[in-house]
Amino acid sequence: MLIGGMVAYLRKLPPMLLKLLKNRTIFSVYLEPGDQSIQWIHDYIIHSKNHHSLKQFLLSTREIEKKDSESTNKTEINYQPEVKLAPAPGIHFFFYKNMPSWMVFKREIIEKDKVFIGNHDNISINILGGSKTTAKSLINDAYLISNKKNNNEVQVFIASYGSWKSCGYKLARPINTLVFDDDLCRNIIDDANDSINNKEWYLSMGIPWRRGYLLYGDPGNGKSSLVMAIASAFNVAVYSVNLASQTLSEERLEFLFSEVPAGSILLIEEIDTVFNGRNLTPNQNSTGPSLGSVLNALDGVAASEGRLLFITTNHKEKLDPALIRPGRVDLQIHLRNASRNQMLAMFKKFFPHSQPSEAKAFADALPEYSVSMANLQQFFIKNRACPEVALQNIGELARKQVSLK
Repeated sequence: MLIGGMVAYLRKLPPMLLKLLKNRTIFSVYLEPGDQSIQWIHDYIIHSKNHHSLKQFLLSTREIEKKDSESTNKTEINYQPEVKLAPAPGIHFFFYKNMPSWMVFKREIIEKDKVFIGNHDNISINILGGSKTTAKSLINDAYLISNKKNNNEVQVFIASYGSWKSCGYKLARPINTLVFDDDLCRNIIDDANDSINNKEWYLSMGIPWRRGYLLYGDPGNGKSSLVMAIASAFNVAVYSVNLASQTLSEERLEFLFSEVPAGSILLIEEIDTVFNGRNLTPNQNSTGPSLGSVLNALDGVAASEGRLLFITTNHKEKLDPALIRPGRVDLQIHLRNASRNQMLAMFKKFFPHSQPSEAKAFADALPEYSVSMANLQQFFIKNRACPEVALQNIGELARKQVSLK
């Protein structure tokens, strides 16, 4: 009420006097459209002590598992909606360090051929009696509130209309839930950790402070799962970009890559579906930036530092050598179909009380590298009743693999 009355009174002043008074007493910050700080400010206002004064909200929901569910019905899906509120377009008043402040929020709907593409938000923050130091402090506090890290979740951002947009949190993936040969996960974590924690050495050697990984191999062998497990291990966010997006220009691509924060993962999935060999333009069925612009965005003068890059592909042979040369991609990891050791480990994972002879009989029944880890997991889920059932039905898995060839 106090701020609202003050604003109403100020509007009655002569325009020149009002402008002079505003310039002398009000410090304003205009947030760049698409900048991550917009989400930070939204979260800050919602979680501030004055949020009860807000009267208009934007509402979004997602389903989450009920906690301490008392249901004994195994056929019931124990989920409930999680409601997330954000300030709606308009003017929202709040206090920051006892200084009257307000946010002006305008939203423009972006459409192409009458199809919704995204939102273009314009936001300004105004602080009565504020300063540059006050504004920086507010943005920093908003960042801390918005990015409270939960060790059980990984925040995922996607490229949307030329800017990064949070698409929520995914459950963290513990490393010990993945089954790979030769301590593969641990080796990648050690390599990434060595890069992240040696910034000064990289700078002293004149080497860009970043690390790149190529995950390649047949589909269904854990490329995306491995990236989520690495993100979970470091408790960092994942920034995922679809290079075939119709809304991604070459200029915005370079901007997007430069905006990936240090200590984050930049993920480019299935890049072979976009570029084929030395074609400098996207495949005939794809749209988006050219190969040259992607290479420049990855390690050009504006490229971000301190991040980890993961590129996934089912067909390494289709990639331009320039895309995966050292400096852009430092380690290439081949994720093959299930090895004998992986078959044994998967059997023991699903049937921890089974006999060693049963696991051996299962692995002996399938040729090594003949079945993907995804199909193997699906088989165990379907036949998880007991190890005997899995052994009896193993022919089903073998026949399925033959039909896929």
